[in-house]
Amino acid sequence: MRIPVFVLLAVLVAGCVQTPWYSKSQEDVLVTMDEFSFKSSVTEFRKGVEYTFVIKNAGKIPHEFAIAPMGVTDHAKMLLHLNVELFPPGAEVRKKFTFTQDGKFEFACHIMGHYENMMILIITVN
Repeated sequence: MRIPVFVLLAVLVAGCVQTPWYSKSQEDVLVTMDEFSFKSSVTEFRKGVEYTFVIKNAGKIPHEFAIAPMGVTDHAKMLLHLNVELFPPGAEVRKKFTFTQDGKFEFACHIMGHYENMMILIITVN
């Protein structure tokens, strides 16, 4: 049985095509903390999409990272809370997170004096 050359070429080319190692629904979000602010590559998020937060403490003092409904300071009511032990100066942490509800939320640092000095960034989830 003879197989046409173009069929063999198609099979060879298909075998060489690489699929991406990541899911198309996954997005990296770069978050930088310093005294007393957040900067983020994304501030509008989609519910149900898995994001990988790459959070860096570019400051000179420890910080923490939380995602919470606006004004919420109770850790039990936060969507995500990463403790200060994870964020000494220069530290970088990667954390996967999927929003499950719409609304306005904030990235916040709740170390004493930081939140009160407006170490927050308002974000939106649709």
